[in-house]
Amino acid sequence: MDLISVIVPVYNVENYLSKCIDSILAQTYTNLEIILVDDGSPDNCGKICDEYAKKDSRIKVIHQENGGLSAARNAGLDTATGDYIGFVDSDDYIEPDMYNCLHNSIINSKVKIACCGRFREITSNYSVKAFCCERATEFNIKEAFSEMLLQQRVDVSVCDKLFSRDLLYDIRFPVGEINEDVVVVFELIKKSNGIIHSGDVFYHYVSREDSICHSEYNEKKYVAIKHLNQIKDSFLSPYPSLEREFKIYSCLVVHSLILDVLSLKKGKSKYKEHLRDYYCIFNECFLITLFSKEVDLTTKIKIILCKLRTPRLFRALKWIYRKLAKNRKQSMG
Repeated sequence: MDLISVIVPVYNVENYLSKCIDSILAQTYTNLEIILVDDGSPDNCGKICDEYAKKDSRIKVIHQENGGLSAARNAGLDTATGDYIGFVDSDDYIEPDMYNCLHNSIINSKVKIACCGRFREITSNYSVKAFCCERATEFNIKEAFSEMLLQQRVDVSVCDKLFSRDLLYDIRFPVGEINEDVVVVFELIKKSNGIIHSGDVFYHYVSREDSICHSEYNEKKYVAIKHLNQIKDSFLSPYPSLEREFKIYSCLVVHSLILDVLSLKKGKSKYKEHLRDYYCIFNECFLITLFSKEVDLTTKIKIILCKLRTPRLFRALKWIYRKLAKNRKQSMG
């Protein structure tokens, strides 16, 4: 029976960690090596990890100084001994059959990566599905790139996937960068010659206000420009027909960053050059994205707000959205 190593970077998530670990321990695929990487967490996460390790011999704990998500994942990779590798973020959780199903998908296909759909947990009682397939579907490299660029059935995250170990021998996550999954997943799919979607929804992504992706705009987010260039130069050059998809993806990336900057109550002037670069990409991709059938109406409205450069209106809409979400959470009780 193949060994699956599950790497869990842990930092400042003591209110979520037990649910995450319990969901991995509950997997119907039992031959697991669970690697908890305490990345210098300032709360009780390190202690929680050690307590779980005492209860289950499949758990290994690494304690290290804070180096960020990439450094934690790399430490897990350096320790992992499994035939297959999976990643779970420590504030998320997974369904019991996830790794059994993903492992079977790989065994029964010609590729070395399997993925599944995702629940996005908006509140404790409300979630939406994303990156779903109606049935098991295999994508070649070009098809997989298209799905990721259009953010349809395959996501750029490593967390809803299972990877054959040999793909990761010479790959590590870029330390110090946020959204580090993006380029890594493109590289892994290229090496694997494609990906298979199991047709199921197994991964629960918990949306937190204090997470990195929801944080205020800062210098680190500018790395998105580097990632876009890497994707274009390193992965899409053999596929010129994916230019439309790449433009849509680029617009989706930069429009979010533009709105992040515009929503700042102070300090926007500090990022004038960032905005200039974002708008350079955005203006080139605006129309093709606006009229794309793959982009939903809410996103198109945000894109229009970017075009109008209306920060006050965006902040007002953002406040209303959060208010409605809070009221929905209270009504669901």
